[in-house]
Amino acid sequence: YKVCAYPTLAFIDGNGGMVWRVAGALDVEQFIALGKKVVDGVEPIQKMYDTYDSGEYDKKFLYKYLLHCEETAMPFQDALEKMVEMMKPEDLLTNKTDFDVFDKFFGRTDTEFFKTFAGNLDDFKAKYGNDRVNQKYYGMFLQNMKRAAYNNDQKAFEKNVDEIGNEGGEDIQSEVNNIIVYNIMRNKTEEEGYAKISEFLDQGKPFPPHGLNY
Repeated sequence: YKVCAYPTLAFIDGNGGMVWRVAGALDVEQFIALGKKVVDGVEPIQKMYDTYDSGEYDKKFLYKYLLHCEETAMPFQDALEKMVEMMKPEDLLTNKTDFDVFDKFFGRTDTEFFKTFAGNLDDFKAKYGNDRVNQKYYGMFLQNMKRAAYNNDQKAFEKNVDEIGNEGGEDIQSEVNNIIVYNIMRNKTEEEGYAKISEFLDQGKPFPPHGLNY
């Protein structure tokens, strides 16, 4: 049943087919409501799995399947690769499903899709909205920063910090500073890291409350 996270709540029929699934803990009221929803009748998720296994589907179905996998903590890399094969960078601006997939699942800046996106930001903003496009654009560099910090790739880390610069507004800059602190925490000794983080925070730069808590 491809359980990759706990808890996963699965409703199985008498033949072993998946009727419904949810990943994540629920409180009493949510759990009872979920059970009632399934008992009252839902279209079995197994139909989606069978369609995916058949290989006969379009991009809209595959996007729906990708969203389901993400929501239920199922692996979706194979499905994403299949989706990418059906997409073209130039279609991001004309096909909403393609852009939705790019917005939701693409995280690397070293692809033709990102080059097309970054090279036509004004057109994308006119089509999909300024806030959404900015969030995606800067968010990709933030993901690169996190990945570089995790791998202790300081060259890549600094490159992405420079790419963002002072742009994106206070919310983006706040997250940049949060990841800078994460980079220190991950790649310095506790004693050295504490001193550097204290020095960094004393500069009074914008910083998210969840970062301070962490």
